Amino acid sequence: LRVAAEDSVSPIDTTADDYYEVLGLLPDATPEEIKKAYYDCMKACHPDLSGNDPETTNFCMFINEVYAVCAQ
Repeated sequence: LRVAAEDSVSPIDTTADDYYEVLGLLPDATPEEIKKAYYDCMKACHPDLSGNDPETTNFCMFINEVYAVCAQ
């Protein structure tokens, strides 16, 4: 049996918090911190720099999604 509390955290908020964690940041990170963490991740996984490994390419696309959510 599941009961939802009135002040429960929405799945969207939880996902956004997880995205900040992927970048190694706290949810109160500044736009500059978010951008720097994003670029650091992209340097490590960008296909032009890391070869054509499909797993790395998928991670790169995921980092783009993370940045789109966190930079809002």
